[in-house]
Amino acid sequence: LVPHLLDQHYWAQRVQILGIGAPPVRRSRLTVDLLADTITATLENELVAERARLLGTRLRESIGADPTAAFLAN
Repeated sequence: LVPHLLDQHYWAQRVQILGIGAPPVRRSRLTVDLLADTITATLENELVAERARLLGTRLRESIGADPTAAFLAN
């Protein structure tokens, strides 16, 4: 993640804390090589993939089979 403003910094940090992605990259340090290396490392990391799968399962269970149900209920 490359946060730019507002709450993007918070959510980028949450992704890292939850272990479902790489640490955020400061925009001032962003290069093509750094971005490519980070994407590759994340995609090849089986632990990150497993954590993301588990989080996805928990989210789906919390809103039911229909992802729009949570929005329509309000």
